[in-house]
Amino acid sequence: MKYVIGLDLGTTCIKALVFDETGRICAESSRDDALITPRKGWVEQDARSWMRLSAEAIRGAVAASGAKANEVAALSVSSQGITLVPVDQNFQPMANAINWLDSRGEEEREEIAQLGLERIYAITGKNLSSGGYTLSKLLWFQRHLPEIYESSAYFLLPHDYIMAQLCGRAVTDHSMASATMLYDVPQQAWSEEILQHFAIDPRRLPELMWAGEQAGHLTAPAAETLGLSTSVAVIVGGQDQKVAAYGAGLSADTSSISMGTCEAYEFLFDAAPAHPDRALPAFSYLAPGEWTLEG
Repeated sequence: MKYVIGLDLGTTCIKALVFDETGRICAESSRDDALITPRKGWVEQDARSWMRLSAEAIRGAVAASGAKANEVAALSVSSQGITLVPVDQNFQPMANAINWLDSRGEEEREEIAQLGLERIYAITGKNLSSGGYTLSKLLWFQRHLPEIYESSAYFLLPHDYIMAQLCGRAVTDHSMASATMLYDVPQQAWSEEILQHFAIDPRRLPELMWAGEQAGHLTAPAAETLGLSTSVAVIVGGQDQKVAAYGAGLSADTSSISMGTCEAYEFLFDAAPAHPDRALPAFSYLAPGEWTLEG
């Protein structure tokens, strides 16, 4: 019997589930994570806790399932989106992650707005929210912590950070990337126009892959930390709401509703959608040529 692990990196809870070859859930384990609120409107997280708690949850779920380490074949990740952490060349955090709930960066949102709201929506599928998606957080580091901004090797989302810890590679999927405002939603690629306008080096962003593609195998340190084998395949996952919608059976005829820290409605399209009032944000879904509107 072979087993696979699903790891969900939520906003305040990290959960691991072990599935057998038939898709049956054999066991699960979770750990609570903390939000850091140093001042009003600021919400941060210690990214180092993500790997520590993930390891605890995975070890707990595997032990409860009865699976042996050499029977686990693969592991994949779903994750909260928008949250940003700068890391060094070895994928170690340079500062606390700025959480998606954080609302700092009013000056940065005004800077983004200078591109024109219609043009921003046409490229990114986004309006400027109170949190400004990931771009405003990146510009906040650029403006307020320039020494960290300049010395960081990569700017990663939670999914990307865990993937780097697991397989030593900075990768993200399109559903994660499309929540950053650095991504061209219709073209399903990093936006050259946005990156050039804000002088952001694309080499400091994770490589784009599609959900379900293999990014590598567990590194020796990661395998030891998780109590697993280096033969475990590390599979690209996606943004938690999109992965939840997939699991719920999202289709052209079926929308989904997810009730969590954030309540989300997902609607699937086979062409890049645009809400007439720019009220609903658009995202890439989990495969080429698929998009969602999210309420």
